[in-house]
Amino acid sequence: MSDGVSETDISYGRLLALKKEHKKDVTVAKAIFKLAGMDPRQDEVKKCATFAKRALDLAEETKKKIYKGRSPQDNYCGIASHLGITFSLAPFPVDLSVPSRPIPSPPLVSPPVIPRKCGGCAAQNSRLATELRFSENARLESEESLAEQISRVVTLKFGQSYSADTVVTVLELLNLGVADEKIGGVMESVAKLTGVKLDRVPSPSTVRNIAIASLSVAKAHIHQRLDQAIDQGEQLCLYSDETNKLGSKLQCFGAGLVKENGGQEVLLFGLAQVADKSAQTAFDIMRNRLDSLSRGVSDCNRGNFTDRFFAAVSCVMSDSAATQQKFNFMIEEYRASVLPTVINGWEEMSDAQQHELLKFHVFYCQLHVIANYTNVVLEALAEHERLVTGREIPDLSPTVLSVVKEVARLFGDRSAGMHACSKEFKVWSVFLLASRVFYHRQSLKQFIDERGSGRSELTKLGELLDLPIVVEHLHILLDQLVTGPLWRLAENVAHVMDTWVTVSLLLSWVRECRDTPSALFSGNCSVPSLHSIAAGDEQFLEKLLSVSPTETSLEAVALVMESSLRYFMHLFEDFIPGGKYSGIIDDVVVDRTRCAPATNRFIESAFGFVDRLFTHAPNMLVSRRESRLFISENHTMAWLSSKSSEERNAIVLAARASIGTIRAEEKHAKALLAEAILQKSLEKEKEYNAKVALQVKMRNQAVDAISTFGFIISVNSISALLGSSSETERANALVAQIRFRERALQQQPPEKGIFKLSNKGRKLTEDELKRRLVVLIEADQKGTLLTSSIDHPFIGRFVRRWKEEVSEDGRVSSVKKRGETPLVSIQFPSGQLTIPVSTLESSLDEGSFDLLDDLL
Repeated sequence: MSDGVSETDISYGRLLALKKEHKKDVTVAKAIFKLAGMDPRQDEVKKCATFAKRALDLAEETKKKIYKGRSPQDNYCGIASHLGITFSLAPFPVDLSVPSRPIPSPPLVSPPVIPRKCGGCAAQNSRLATELRFSENARLESEESLAEQISRVVTLKFGQSYSADTVVTVLELLNLGVADEKIGGVMESVAKLTGVKLDRVPSPSTVRNIAIASLSVAKAHIHQRLDQAIDQGEQLCLYSDETNKLGSKLQCFGAGLVKENGGQEVLLFGLAQVADKSAQTAFDIMRNRLDSLSRGVSDCNRGNFTDRFFAAVSCVMSDSAATQQKFNFMIEEYRASVLPTVINGWEEMSDAQQHELLKFHVFYCQLHVIANYTNVVLEALAEHERLVTGREIPDLSPTVLSVVKEVARLFGDRSAGMHACSKEFKVWSVFLLASRVFYHRQSLKQFIDERGSGRSELTKLGELLDLPIVVEHLHILLDQLVTGPLWRLAENVAHVMDTWVTVSLLLSWVRECRDTPSALFSGNCSVPSLHSIAAGDEQFLEKLLSVSPTETSLEAVALVMESSLRYFMHLFEDFIPGGKYSGIIDDVVVDRTRCAPATNRFIESAFGFVDRLFTHAPNMLVSRRESRLFISENHTMAWLSSKSSEERNAIVLAARASIGTIRAEEKHAKALLAEAILQKSLEKEKEYNAKVALQVKMRNQAVDAISTFGFIISVNSISALLGSSSETERANALVAQIRFRERALQQQPPEKGIFKLSNKGRKLTEDELKRRLVVLIEADQKGTLLTSSIDHPFIGRFVRRWKEEVSEDGRVSSVKKRGETPLVSIQFPSGQLTIPVSTLESSLDEGSFDLLDDLL
């Protein structure tokens, strides 16, 4: 078989022969160029060798087909078209090697009728063959390009730094919660999935550096968003709150904005560990965080960013704690001081315009209203239980609360781990669980009766579930009718100014239930538009409403609703008739407060995120914890992905350059925090010492005050104390006795306020003072607290004690009177001995004790 008359290409057979002769693909490629009479470049040899290798694989397949009788012709490999050259080759008289098994004979068939060749058909066939070869070559080139692309190695690190896209990828993985040491492995796994190889991946230390630099990226996002909002004249709402996490005091700040669709957006811009929770500390930290946002921003030339931020703040959202109220006042004062310097044309404005810009609105989180409502209800129930049972009940601990806690602890999901859940219950857990306990009360009792034998906790719980007062109190805790609407009001109010509408309905319903307690058990919601019962909860409400209330239940409802009315009117005073936000609100005020929500829930959510970081990584740097919070809650990665490649490179470059600055600031802040904590400790120690010194002074004054009258330890001695003295002397004597018990003996008060010896600045009457002294004397039944030092000849004397002919010398340090018995204390080298004076006297007579002065 030969190459035929078309001397333009190399067949697969000749290619196999060249491979057998030259072995290596590069040598085969050089031989091919030699056949073409060409002197190729190195890149052309490489390209030819790549194609030849692929063609040789196809040649092997062609060879097999020839052996099997399925390919009677030897085809061209297409190398000429691939290289763009022409071959002029002699016939190829090469016999293919004989395979190990015989080649089957071709079947006997009639020879095909071969049409006579004509010039036109030959030309057309040649053209089609050429087109076919070119198509095949194009296909092979595409496959080669695809193979090169699939098997390529992706370079992530150029020089000494990773690419900006690599840094962004690391930030995305960190935001997804991938650990530092796992980042590289995750990137390699994803690359393997896509069929590429990475030249190298970031090490854990590099990832940590990128994580530190991410704080700069987060701040760039915050600064750009706030700066744009301020330039566009948007009003901002300042969020703030504080908390404790594993002994660390934290402050968190955020800014509320209005989205283009009218919704609300919150950007966190500050998280800091502080030494104390004072308003001044919070204000200083917030200013520091705002200053750090614009630090290093080259285009920040429109005045001080921090002052512009305060000028744009029209309202604040916080809780109503005293510290937060002072903090809000400081914000208002500082804002008023910077407005004239920030607002252009301030001096030309009228007084009315300036007054309008100076208006500042303070809103308190309505979630705290619900949380603190727990104590209001529990205190009312405790008062009701005191009235019904006549027993002394702590203010916030009615028996029904103990029942709810115990049921949750013993029967709740994962109850073995819920022993700490009884320390503090929020309103949503108390009211919610109470309705469940009421519904399952009979089932609980049945279980306790069957399985509670020998289990004291279950037995005690069963006894409590049988108490009428517990059943009645469980009956009135309807979370669907009181706290449920408050939740929906706090979460779904479209504008904080709309609160007055639902608050008016709520107060009207509370008044109705106070005046007609049975209205609470009608099932009618306080705010019908907010009445929504979760699927599956209908049975609990039906059970509560199916039981007729008793007279005692109605009395409890009246007390609870009276307390609730006072509480709601105090907290919603701005939204009730006569308040500054009641009725129709001015459109300007509504527009300036559109950025204010009804709750501080976003900051609370941020604290939840930080709490998880404290739990899983308690030693994480504050700066890194801050960046994790900002990137996650502010959706920084979405903002970064929206930037062009050039902008991302600039942001990443600036972040890399800030690593040293961030580390230095972290170190400086840590040193300042340690110094502040130490200073606070010294101040507390100083205050404690001053307090102790004052207590000692007051104790000494109390001791001196009774020196004239003596100490009264029995009720019968009161008459002798008073005697025939004047009214003033008698009052002073009674006061001295009471103060001595309070300050010198530190006797526990048997009743509330017993040591308060005045009433609105007026002295108590002699009869009242005498009554209180009697109560104090009677409360001290054992007399163990009533000890007074007395003068005695033994004080200061040296005593020798004999034990089996071994003596020990000691000194009498004091003689005190405890009750009616004087006790003597003798300090020996082996320890202190305290015995009655009569015992010492008898021992001296017996000879077991000796007075050394007498022996001398």
